[in-house]
Amino acid sequence: MSSLSLILILTVLPPDSLVCPMRVDTTQELELAVLPPEDVSLPVQYRIDWGDGETLDWTEPVNSRTEVYRYHRYRQPGIYRVRVMLRDRLGIASDWSRQIPVEVVPSLLKWFAPTLEPVVGAPALDENGNVYIGDESGTVYSFNSAGELRWTFQARQPVYAGATVEQGLVYVPALDSCLYCLDTLGRLKWSVPLGDELWAPPAVGQDRNLYLTTDKGRLVSVDPKGRIRWQVQLGDEAAGA
Repeated sequence: MSSLSLILILTVLPPDSLVCPMRVDTTQELELAVLPPEDVSLPVQYRIDWGDGETLDWTEPVNSRTEVYRYHRYRQPGIYRVRVMLRDRLGIASDWSRQIPVEVVPSLLKWFAPTLEPVVGAPALDENGNVYIGDESGTVYSFNSAGELRWTFQARQPVYAGATVEQGLVYVPALDSCLYCLDTLGRLKWSVPLGDELWAPPAVGQDRNLYLTTDKGRLVSVDPKGRIRWQVQLGDEAAGA
């Protein structure tokens, strides 16, 4: 009398949805999102090969079909290939997934500097690479090209607009309605009250006259000595010069 043997081979498909940036630098963490196959038995665990010799050996069980996020930082520039393995409720592991190439580049961050309050406006630069920027406390900062603080100047209210640098002078509009003119060493040359809040940097003409708008919709021209030349009403409000 013969007997029949039945051998059942169970297989699990690897994750088919891997999402991550194609490029990061050495100061950033890579964010990897993994989604399991639809027919896998929950809960599942993931094993992640980051491609740089480091492997995350099996996450905690995940009882969900939503994305799982994991993070990794690469120490050296290069091209790395990320792949993921899955293990289901029965402990059956899949093959490795397809590889996702990631380019890691040298750090893009040269330097950063703290400010007292948040910064809204864009920084301005002079011909020597010095940086000029204001913050919500009304503090105007100048940093050199290495990120070292050169000086500060205090306006009476927040500085939301970017500064304008022209021929050795720094023009700073503020919410106290004043346009400030500083030299590149932070010394006040003059200031002129314009009556309305100033949210946009001034434009400088070839004749060195300044043109800027106010939050009440006026276009104002100021000469290089800080004297109002003329003003005209454009509308209810204006956002730029």
